[in-house]
Amino acid sequence: MKNNYKRFMKRLSFALIALSMIISMVSLTAFAEEDVDWNGDNTLLVTVTTAEDGVFYAADFPQVDCTEVIVASKKTAENGYTYDLILKLAPSSCGDLDNAIDAVSKNDNVSNARRNEYAYINSEIQLNCTELSLQVGEKADISAEKLSFYNNNFSYLGIVFTANPEIFDINTVNKDTFGVNFYPITKEGDYGELDWFESNNQSERFTVSPINKYYAVKRCSRTYAYEIVQIVNAMLAAKGVLTAEPYCEAVPAGALPSEQWTLDNEDVADISLSGGEETGVTGNLVGQTATVTAVYAGTTTLMLNRNDTDSSASATCTITVYMKGDANSDGAYDNLDAALILKYDAGLIDMSEELTEECDINGDGVADNLDAALMLKYDAGVSFEL
Repeated sequence: MKNNYKRFMKRLSFALIALSMIISMVSLTAFAEEDVDWNGDNTLLVTVTTAEDGVFYAADFPQVDCTEVIVASKKTAENGYTYDLILKLAPSSCGDLDNAIDAVSKNDNVSNARRNEYAYINSEIQLNCTELSLQVGEKADISAEKLSFYNNNFSYLGIVFTANPEIFDINTVNKDTFGVNFYPITKEGDYGELDWFESNNQSERFTVSPINKYYAVKRCSRTYAYEIVQIVNAMLAAKGVLTAEPYCEAVPAGALPSEQWTLDNEDVADISLSGGEETGVTGNLVGQTATVTAVYAGTTTLMLNRNDTDSSASATCTITVYMKGDANSDGAYDNLDAALILKYDAGLIDMSEELTEECDINGDGVADNLDAALMLKYDAGVSFEL
């Protein structure tokens, strides 16, 4: 009885090990439905050419901390196949994708490395400052020190794939294998002329292609391109499928690049623009510098919104404007402060050295009736320059 139990436990142990190995292999070669957490910030796209069919693992790319390799496309090359592979990165490699791209580019098998074009990537602007404190009358220049715009101007329609007619028999293949219907391509050429809408070509479903090439209908937006990649993986795992690649159509480009600088509270500050480059439209400039002039105590937000032909991005800077001369320290700048400055100027009260400097609004080294006059102007809502 004990021997039977030992034999049973031993067999069970071997079975569990084998099952674990199978699960590990599947996780490296297939793209599970629930695993859709890759995006433009945690993946790279690399191109690899092989003489024969390739199987790729995370360990093939030791230059980065790669956790998963996903096949995005497989195409025929002059001497074999060309693969586009999505490398999913661990958080430790996601901090600077540019460095990760440079690192994986040193892999002898990688002919091209870039950001993942199958994932929507947010464009980005960085201003030279995000918070600014100015005294009334002071000026400061704000400009964009970094602009990153990514090509997000097309959507995916489906997949084009080729098959070996000796192995891939459309009359016997499981119609649910790919999760989509597929249709024959009858001649090489511009696939853009194909009818990519299932409702219009139902009679052609699952019919033989004379050149053994087919297209699968799966219209989806760029934001959900992982669905396309998922189907590509399913196709390449099927017997007789030789190549598979997403097919996309370009969305017409939008307007020429433009930018707008705006303040949400124009009472606090003024802006004037200078510099920049013309974009081909009269009066349309990009790359400008905004000179901010502090006018009135308070807070305002300066926003730069930049539109490129297919992407847009924005950035903000919070501007706090303060004014010297809060003689009574009540947080306001008004006639009460002006009255105290006049009393000090008349020798009726004393002020500390720090407070005297604080009440020297025009910066001439003394706190006197000139500063009180400026304070009264400010209190009346009259702007002035120092």
